[in-house]
Amino acid sequence: MPPRDFYEVLGIKRGADEKEVKRAFRKLARKYHPDVNPGNKEAEQKFKEISEAYEVLGDAEKRAKYDQFGQAAQQAGGGAPGGSAWASPGFGNIDELLEELLGGRMGGRGRPRRTRGHDLRFEIELTLEEAAHGVTREIAVPTPQVCPQCQGAGTVGRGTICTGCGGNGQLEQVKRLHVRIPKGVNAGSKIRLVGQGVAGGDLYLLPKIAPHRCFRRRGDDLYCEVPVTYPEAALGAEIEAPTLNGKVKLKIPAGTSSSQRLRLAGKGMPRAEGGSGDLYVQVRVTVPKNLTHEEQELIARLGDLRRESPRANRA
Repeated sequence: MPPRDFYEVLGIKRGADEKEVKRAFRKLARKYHPDVNPGNKEAEQKFKEISEAYEVLGDAEKRAKYDQFGQAAQQAGGGAPGGSAWASPGFGNIDELLEELLGGRMGGRGRPRRTRGHDLRFEIELTLEEAAHGVTREIAVPTPQVCPQCQGAGTVGRGTICTGCGGNGQLEQVKRLHVRIPKGVNAGSKIRLVGQGVAGGDLYLLPKIAPHRCFRRRGDDLYCEVPVTYPEAALGAEIEAPTLNGKVKLKIPAGTSSSQRLRLAGKGMPRAEGGSGDLYVQVRVTVPKNLTHEEQELIARLGDLRRESPRANRA
């Protein structure tokens, strides 16, 4: 059977540019790579074809020769002294693409390396204080095991069975680890433990931060609410405000309004690279209840002395 046209193999037109050639190869490589189709001889042959096609069409010089001599050159040895320029693909620029596509599982000349194992992901719940200061925890990670009878014929994953042994394989074991959670982690962090997955893969810890009774977190900044009395807000005062490291003094300026935010620089979440975010304290002016007769008279007197209306300039 005569060899197929390389453009036809990749499913592109002859005028396709470099990006179109690369995009076509990436799409087909994902579909037919031996790691994705273990034991499939047809897919393996197809992968060899598309790799050879890309080795030529992905190289400007080889592509020019191929466009000049076409199928005749492919069959007759390249149409130039020394034989075909593409009869034995060198995979020079293919390796980088496959490395990107398949996570580094390729060896030289397009042959799959030994699979390095499977990565695991494990969610770990932390308090805000633990996330801020770091903590050492013992965790129990369910780890899928290779079936002792068929040595890994089945799928690997939590809660799956080994189909190669008719369901007789071991589902999982529990691995106990002491891990150090660094300070400043958040819900989007990933903590990588090299080699602690399945068969040499890695374990990724995914922190989940529990809600805090006092603080709300936004990035590296913290927010909280602190009640103050009307005299403290009107006349100014020095009060205590909570932080993750204990209480600190906070000055309330005279004339502070309810819902006004006061900033405590560097009192937020620590950053892994150094420094800390800020703490924003929102003032909440409390209104007294169950007033005595004397208190009512004093407040009424204050109202008589301050005649301006806070709603005067509102429509």
